[in-house]
Amino acid sequence: NVCYYGITQASYEKIKNNKSNGFFINLINKSFRISHSYFYDNQLSKENITPEDQLQFQLSIGREWSDDDWLIIPIRSKGRQLGYFAVNDPVDRVRPTEDKVRSLEYFANQAAVVLENAKLYLDLKNSEEKYRLLAETMTMGLVTCDFKGNIIYINQSLVNMLKYNDQNALLNQSFYDLCSLKTRAEFENQIVKLARKDMSPKALEKLSKDGIEIELMSNDNEYIPFKIYLTPYYENVKKAGFIGVLADLRPQRRLEQLKADFNSMIVHDLRSPLNIIQGYIDIVRNQVVGNISSEQAELLSIAKENVDKVLKLIDNFMIASKLEAGRFELNIEINSINALIETVFKHYQILAREKNIKMELDLDDNISFLQFDRLRIEQVLNNYLSNAIKFTPSGGRVKVSSRLVKEKNELTDEEMMAVHVAVQDTGVGIPPEEQEKVFNKYEQTEAGKDASLKGTGLGLAISKEIISLHNGKVWLESEPGKGSTFYFSLPIIPVKI
Repeated sequence: NVCYYGITQASYEKIKNNKSNGFFINLINKSFRISHSYFYDNQLSKENITPEDQLQFQLSIGREWSDDDWLIIPIRSKGRQLGYFAVNDPVDRVRPTEDKVRSLEYFANQAAVVLENAKLYLDLKNSEEKYRLLAETMTMGLVTCDFKGNIIYINQSLVNMLKYNDQNALLNQSFYDLCSLKTRAEFENQIVKLARKDMSPKALEKLSKDGIEIELMSNDNEYIPFKIYLTPYYENVKKAGFIGVLADLRPQRRLEQLKADFNSMIVHDLRSPLNIIQGYIDIVRNQVVGNISSEQAELLSIAKENVDKVLKLIDNFMIASKLEAGRFELNIEINSINALIETVFKHYQILAREKNIKMELDLDDNISFLQFDRLRIEQVLNNYLSNAIKFTPSGGRVKVSSRLVKEKNELTDEEMMAVHVAVQDTGVGIPPEEQEKVFNKYEQTEAGKDASLKGTGLGLAISKEIISLHNGKVWLESEPGKGSTFYFSLPIIPVKI
């Protein structure tokens, strides 16, 4: 009964009841109260001490201490008895006053704090060992980083998946630098959101539940696809970084590859007869095989227009399939973004004129040449402008602009130049609750579900993937009834000569 630290209160009470003749308990039961402690007087102590006995003991304080006297000071914390200090042979050989007992009780209180801290440390150590064992034996990857991307902890499973021999090879390395160019920008954007103090619980739950697809460079210079599920980690009650649980997507990618091969075969079988039909329509329209009336020419034009739509639809499905399988490649060259915008703009001026829509062009002359895939960025511009004209009513306005801007990475504080391209319209606009799904595959806003305006829901999703492959980003600003502005950015990467 000296100390029951390490067992529950119920267990201690049971032991105490079974060991009722324990040394200190026997002493306490026969002892006099002094402050919050007990004094065992070898002459006066007895069972069932009366008030008269207590008074007689008070009168004995200050007299000589006997070898058989004991002062017992309880060690208590939060109402629990942790143990005792027992004093049997004081230096001055005098029975202590209440003030001297209080000084000893102070040390007993300090001992209680030490015992509680020791218990807390052991509990924390046991908990840490339990979760470390869980982290080291789980099959999924686990990584802890600060917001600058420095790897603080990485489990053995992720080390093995990245084909490293030792965890130390990755510690303090930048997790962002392991990401591929096409996934890094979106990943860093999500980490910026995670770092904000005002991030809503709903947004955090979505990030933890849905995850983000990224690609990490392995030790043999191969990019491995993962889905990472994020949650913040804290130090001193403040967000200090993120914890990521990573699932290997290679099995899923193999299935997507089979799907892409199948889609490629179907697309080829569809495109071939359509190309033949389109060719024969052109032959008849050009009156190679004989004269046709104006009415017949109009009907053939309608047929050709619809064949073109189906071919474009097939191309979009093919691109989406390649993107899913990770087989979509860019042809990066040095080009003029302003020259490309002007070319596409002129094409859509004709379509806008037919709908009585005013077109405006505002290009930044400070933008020089930069590196991008001309064909794919033209596809993004086509998607943005065709949507703007589609959803803008007669008498409306569509404006295309470019700007040279300085961007700052909120995580690494690095600054770099970029080009922002915007397509603004005065169309129907998009409600806030629908803006998140605009760039998702096969999803459309309520306005987009109109039969006269309906599309495949692939155009903007493909645009987002193309811009991500350029290490840029897409976003929008919109207000229902007033119109929308769709943006994309292209980083300006210095060319080494």
